[in-house]
Amino acid sequence: MLQYKKYYMPKSKEELFRLMEHNAHSFDIISGGTDLLAEERTPFNGQDSAIDISSIEDFSIIESKCGFITIGANTRIQQFLEEPELIDTVPVLRHAASYFADQQIREIATVGGNLANASPCADLIPPLLAMDATVHTIRQNDNDICMSDVPLSDFIKGVGKTSLSEGEVIQSVTCPILKDYGCAFKKVGLRRSLCISTVNSAF
Repeated sequence: MLQYKKYYMPKSKEELFRLMEHNAHSFDIISGGTDLLAEERTPFNGQDSAIDISSIEDFSIIESKCGFITIGANTRIQQFLEEPELIDTVPVLRHAASYFADQQIREIATVGGNLANASPCADLIPPLLAMDATVHTIRQNDNDICMSDVPLSDFIKGVGKTSLSEGEVIQSVTCPILKDYGCAFKKVGLRRSLCISTVNSAF
């Protein structure tokens, strides 16, 4: 069990950055928290505070416009199997989601968490790379909130490493709408599902 001393659930980006500043460097940004649960150790040696972004509306947006779809960081993996807009516009993510753990985990795990942890076994990274996805991040700059756009291929820097700097948070990801395109996703693991991937590929 994750045993944070303090738990916050901000309702806006402005409140999020106030909490980040107040808690200095001792916090985790979470939405689903499935990767943190998988890494849990006893005794708990995590940060003092958890800042849960799952209630921030701007992080949950799903919007199609001008041939692209923007998917909020809070989007749950299960949504790729249930929401018609996601099924129609990015079918390769539906294929990836169908292999993603089990439904209980898919109902909790998020797009943002899958990207932020930069795990080699992250199921969404190969299909998003194949679609030349762009990651949108935000940070506080004086009194303004600024957004940056970085190609996913540049965002991932290595195993567990991303281009996120201190105080920067993933808000969403954008990729082309590929309705009616052929696609494929292949997961290699000890079992077909309910297991961590050894390697993934997407086309």
